[in-house]
Amino acid sequence: MTSALNAELRRETATVAFVDVVESVRLIAASEAVGVRRIRDLLTHMADEVVPAFGGQVAETRGDGLVLTFPHTRAAARCVALLHRLAAAEQAAHPGASPLHLRAGLHRTQLLADQDAIYGIGVNLAARIAAEGRPGDTLMSAAARDELISPLDGQLEDLGPCWLKHVEEPVRLFRHQLEVPQAPVGLEEAISARMRLRPTLAVLPFDDNSRGAGPAAFAPGDVLADQLTRLFSQSSALHVISPHSSQALRGRNIPLDQIFSLLRANYLLRGRVDAGPIGEDRRPRVNLWVELWRLGAGEPIWCQNLTASSHDLLSTQGEIVGRISHEVSHRILAVEQRAARATRALPNLASHTMYLAAVDLLHRFATADFQRSRDLLVALSERAPRHPEPLAWLARWHVFRVVQGWSEDKRRDGEQALYYSHRALDLDPQSALALTMAGSVHAGINQDPVRAQECYDSALQHNPNDSLAWLMSSVAQGFMDERMPALAASETALGLAPVEPTRYYYDALSATAALRSGEYERCIALAQRSITANVLHGSAYRSMAIAQGMLGRELDAADTVRRLLTVEPHFTVQAYRARVPGHDAKSELFARLLTQAGLPTS
Repeated sequence: MTSALNAELRRETATVAFVDVVESVRLIAASEAVGVRRIRDLLTHMADEVVPAFGGQVAETRGDGLVLTFPHTRAAARCVALLHRLAAAEQAAHPGASPLHLRAGLHRTQLLADQDAIYGIGVNLAARIAAEGRPGDTLMSAAARDELISPLDGQLEDLGPCWLKHVEEPVRLFRHQLEVPQAPVGLEEAISARMRLRPTLAVLPFDDNSRGAGPAAFAPGDVLADQLTRLFSQSSALHVISPHSSQALRGRNIPLDQIFSLLRANYLLRGRVDAGPIGEDRRPRVNLWVELWRLGAGEPIWCQNLTASSHDLLSTQGEIVGRISHEVSHRILAVEQRAARATRALPNLASHTMYLAAVDLLHRFATADFQRSRDLLVALSERAPRHPEPLAWLARWHVFRVVQGWSEDKRRDGEQALYYSHRALDLDPQSALALTMAGSVHAGINQDPVRAQECYDSALQHNPNDSLAWLMSSVAQGFMDERMPALAASETALGLAPVEPTRYYYDALSATAALRSGEYERCIALAQRSITANVLHGSAYRSMAIAQGMLGRELDAADTVRRLLTVEPHFTVQAYRARVPGHDAKSELFARLLTQAGLPTS
């Protein structure tokens, strides 16, 4: 016993799943022997046969529940979904008996473990999360949710900050379901029709066997995929899938035909990077294997083995990137691709990871996450002082402070937004992101959709596949009462970003464009999808309430406004008018509908 207690502890990161039987006392009270046997048999089957099949381990048995660990949340979520189905099927073996339901709580955390058990506050937190669930529920923390992507991993419903027993601060929880609701009526067809106007290319994450150890290790494959995406995106003859959507497929064993369907792609570029020898210039070299697949083809239409220095992958002007671009373009388009402007990459993978984290936190609309995003962007701007993108996102950060009503000094935040926007454009006047964020400053700070649209048009001239520019353009053109261009821009944005980690933001802004264009049913469906994924974004509630009012659904609109006020308790009709550019007749009508739905006037 003493030796067991003195066993060495190791640290590991895992997803903890706590699964228990709902109201087990009631089941046992109805028939003690039968109830205990049913629970025991089900848990034993789950522990011995089901959990190991998903790479999980049983860390502990707690009476009517199990504590499980998994290397990744994807495996945990799929395993738990199967456990729910097994519990439901168990009823068939006991006709007339009380139904047996499970509930589960998932949390991604760092643990201490030995050969016998796991330790840490994360284990207890998973149990507390499960206790919040209803029969059949799978709830998870934000840390677990961050390893999943909707719709690839099912639907994730944001429940907002929840108070858990014996936990001092509220925990943001999400409800997981494998089944994904149908898209808004007609929207999928409209997006598909929009994407068919040009051939669509997706650059998939490269398998990388060349990187060193550690999370900040340099990964040439990541840089190469990013540089190729940037280069192809500048072609007006192609649709190019957003790099964030492509990166969401990393580490997933998905058949190619499913990837084609998921991304609505006609062509997929993928490859592998292996470590190579040290070159004569004493720089490390890498071996590349690249292949291009066409929809419906049984084999690649082009493949090649190449060797390059890691340094050569940092610029779109590098020989290897140019060769791949030329070969792919020749085979897809059969015409010479117009010369592409070089785009600087972030210095290394650590910077790239920090950049993605900052953008994600910026769009969560939780105060702590929002502040953290600024800290990361400031640090990144200092690490990469010649790169325009961190500065462009800092401009957007200050715009958000104003339009979300979080600013304590709107004038100063407006000045800061303009300052960072100008700095980004000074570094690269042709940066599509910097131009897009400059447009957002004109839209959000100056309330000038016409000037904003000019910036978005410039951005799309330099990068016709910038999904964010298309998205913001849809809103600007909606406020300019350009109905068809607004809907087209929205559909293009959604098509270029099919599995974007921040899809709820795309849905929310597309809902605004649909509202301004008179597509009220589409607006409601998009807004609801946005709210399901992120319960804290007030814009989606506002659009949905107005659209419900326009359709005569007064009770629904009143309920939506009540939900809006739980997210933005100080929001008023006066604040709505202050945020909307133009103050035209349509905006005044929308303001009256919000008043009728119960939004305070001031």
